[in-house]
Amino acid sequence: MTDLNTAYEPFLDNLNRILERNGFPDKRVSLPLEKMYEVAHEKGLNFNKALEQLAERGVAHEKTNDKIIFFSRDDMLKQAEAMLRNLPPEQLRQFEEMFRNMPEEEKAQMMEKAKGMGLVK
Repeated sequence: MTDLNTAYEPFLDNLNRILERNGFPDKRVSLPLEKMYEVAHEKGLNFNKALEQLAERGVAHEKTNDKIIFFSRDDMLKQAEAMLRNLPPEQLRQFEEMFRNMPEEEKAQMMEKAKGMGLVK
């Protein structure tokens, strides 16, 4: 574990306790976004880096204007798999074709979003 990761451990442990007290991983848990950035900043941490470390542990998130919503990456993967399984073959082919024809920049952006959500490393 690097010194950087060690510096984040107390913050991440506390955040995990808060999430669990609010029903995570069975439920989605929302917290005030600005407050989370402020708390991390007060501790000398970068909240986005903390989110990256959480994603590595299977904790995905999505941000709205004023909230951050945490959820289990496993649940999201199950939902995506179910959605793909239920697509008619023609729609699945259209989706694959659309992805193949996407400009490389858009594919890269899509992959970055997937990484941010903890779907890929």
